[in-house]
Amino acid sequence: MKRRLPLPRFVRLALCVITLAGCDFVDAVSEVTVGAGKIPRIEVRVALPGADEVLNADGEAAPFPGLPSRADGATLAHVEGLLRLRGVCAFSHDSALLTPPLEAAGASLARCDGVDTCGDLCAEGFEGLFAELRTTVTLVTADDTDNLRSQLSQLSPDAIVQIRLRVHALGLVDDAGHDLDDHLTDYEMRVETPSAGDAVLVQYRHLSAIGPDTPQRFEFPSGARITAELKDRVLAAEPFAITLVHRFQFPPWALYEVVPARTSLVFDLQPEFVISVLEAVEDQ
Repeated sequence: MKRRLPLPRFVRLALCVITLAGCDFVDAVSEVTVGAGKIPRIEVRVALPGADEVLNADGEAAPFPGLPSRADGATLAHVEGLLRLRGVCAFSHDSALLTPPLEAAGASLARCDGVDTCGDLCAEGFEGLFAELRTTVTLVTADDTDNLRSQLSQLSPDAIVQIRLRVHALGLVDDAGHDLDDHLTDYEMRVETPSAGDAVLVQYRHLSAIGPDTPQRFEFPSGARITAELKDRVLAAEPFAITLVHRFQFPPWALYEVVPARTSLVFDLQPEFVISVLEAVEDQ
């Protein structure tokens, strides 16, 4: 005889609600979200690369005409000028300043002048400066796995009907906390893993709606390889990380107003896994 394992606690609670409320209310409690209180929020602040990084790209600093006396006051226009003086259209930099949940951070800058596509980094017809920040963050820590295992280990992948991020904050800010998203003409955030490719979650049109009082939810595409991989990793309750790739387009006028040494990308994300109670019951 097959041994029936006890239902996870959140499923038992939902079934109690169904029993008390009656079948007419099944739809209201047919899904349970595992997130806040079970999985830590991801709060990250990472600076844009600036003139210092470009100056030291070859391992040594060298003075260039047009650079302010203090590099921390250099604008993106100065950074673009430094790239021209170095005779390159793109620049990459990996940050050594990492604190959990940030596991790795890297940046690429490309000057887009309508002539050189700069390794396809520049979108067709765009002129200005392109920036990409790659931020690898811990999604589930070793400390989280025991809690997840007790909650989810008895379920099948079909029981997880959604994987999503509840975004409380996302965008560029200066040191005074002022929002700089209006200095962009485009933005997107992709999520990726080395083995499952990537998917776009957030686009420029979404940024204005995101705020501490108005968090927005963004769902991983249901049919994407990365979603299937994350379901398997969640159910296995293994520690794992994801890479969030942020891509920005700065128009020419904004280059004179954005000081990268005083500008940071900030994001505050709550991972959530939505469990179908009915699927969970069928798994038992």
